[in-house]
Amino acid sequence: MERTATDLSIILSVERGLGILGEAGKETTLHYLELEGVKIDDIPFKLQHFTQFLEGLFGRGASLIEDEIETSLRRLENLSPHNVSLDAAVGELRERGPCA
Repeated sequence: MERTATDLSIILSVERGLGILGEAGKETTLHYLELEGVKIDDIPFKLQHFTQFLEGLFGRGASLIEDEIETSLRRLENLSPHNVSLDAAVGELRERGPCA
């Protein structure tokens, strides 16, 4: 599957957001995600699976990580600040399309 600029922005934001765990924590999280059959390049297409994975691994702490990813994506793509979730930010980015 060919990655779009939107997909690359999501992947970069996930990497940045997971950075709050430190490098080892980020790499460990991505390793366990791969054991679930999802590589980092798959996250833009499996966002719900990814967020459920985070919730299963981190419990309530997953919301902090999702907030970091959402904030990174909003800043990277200059999205409106009214988004209240990662899903909403990704939805806005996809609606905006590749020309923005």
